[in-house]
Amino acid sequence: MTRLFLVAGESSGDIHGANLVKALHHLRPGLLCEGIGGHRMASAGMSLHYDLAEKAIMGFTEVLRSLRFIHQLFRQTVTRLKA
Repeated sequence: MTRLFLVAGESSGDIHGANLVKALHHLRPGLLCEGIGGHRMASAGMSLHYDLAEKAIMGFTEVLRSLRFIHQLFRQTVTRLKA
């Protein structure tokens, strides 16, 4: 089974990611798409590990305030990819 991990961090990425997931499933019906995105990607058939589109982080100050969360999500993602 072929697996693909995708990441979309905001709403427009979720829209484009959903279109990509739909197209990939059309080309390769057995493909397993998983990753971090939003509800549109999940609706398109992606197994969502975290809805990052709901927590869009914008601006320098907001990124600084969210560094612990970003680092934790990054570590979890790396662990999941290694598995």
